[in-house]
Amino acid sequence: MNMAFCALLLGAPLLARPAAASSLSSTSLRGFDVYGSTVVTEESLGGSFDGMLHDYITLRNDGRKLYLARAESLKAHVESELRSMADLAYADMYYGDYFTTSGRAAYITFDLVDMKDAKARMPFRPAPVGSVADPGGLLAAWQEYSDLGMSLRLKGILPADRPSCPAFYCTWGSATPELAALESRFVEGVEPNKKRLLEVLQKDADPSKRGRALFLLSYLKDDKEVVETCLRSLEDPSVEVRGATLQVLSDIAVYRKDILIGFNKVIAALNDPSTQVRGKALGLLIGMVDNPVYQERLKRAPPPILLDLLKLQQPLCHDAAYTLLIILSKESFDRRDYASWERWLANPNPRKKRW
Repeated sequence: MNMAFCALLLGAPLLARPAAASSLSSTSLRGFDVYGSTVVTEESLGGSFDGMLHDYITLRNDGRKLYLARAESLKAHVESELRSMADLAYADMYYGDYFTTSGRAAYITFDLVDMKDAKARMPFRPAPVGSVADPGGLLAAWQEYSDLGMSLRLKGILPADRPSCPAFYCTWGSATPELAALESRFVEGVEPNKKRLLEVLQKDADPSKRGRALFLLSYLKDDKEVVETCLRSLEDPSVEVRGATLQVLSDIAVYRKDILIGFNKVIAALNDPSTQVRGKALGLLIGMVDNPVYQERLKRAPPPILLDLLKLQQPLCHDAAYTLLIILSKESFDRRDYASWERWLANPNPRKKRW
């Protein structure tokens, strides 16, 4: 481990523990996972990253731009160190923090893909390299809509309930004149600009633009076209775009039970390289499980990977996996009773089929 790098990165200001950071002293690392590799495991690491993870949490939670930049540098260094340890196709450090009754809890997951598993776990298209002009200014309008909605929500102006809207994916609705004006642009502009928005989704190098194009395409009138566009986007190389895809599909799964979603691609996303995507795939399945179209299939043959996700410390995946297992099984096993869950997954009923 390059300790000189850490010392240079952290510098004297952090060691002095500035007042802004002291209020975050209750933030502690509550859980650590290594997911997806048979070569680099938690046991093989043997705590060698402990100091760096502590420093990352301190930097990350300071809040000032200088310290956030240092946190990102440290994250990149950790990921580089991981890649040097084994033949990895993917290495990412996912950070999640949560407010609990006992304080602020941090969880870190090393998301890894062994090179030998790259074809199966990363069946993504090559990253686009082009630059596509904003169709009718819709991408900029969506960003404005997103920022405005979030600002109004934080101010307590927008209700927490999901609004109604003329799209298959609803975020802020049209509760204010400004939001209504922007949404009108989407209603009127997406269909005529469909071809160009699809071009952004397929060819633009900027994942943020591709994600916004996907959200906008939820305003198309043809539900099958929206779902198929989303399912194709699960092959996008960007975590941001795959995450956006699952957000749109989750809205459809919960609020449009009449619209069918390709089941096998959702199951495959449970083993996505990214914690963020795996968590959203679990959320999508929770939204699908009360639909009779999917319910029997899930109960008959629950995906075995649910056990691996349950074993994670990271709440984003662990809590969702536990919720899904409880709904499917109607059992009351403890969330950490892995042996009981393994037995149930192996034989949820006598006429099971495997994935």
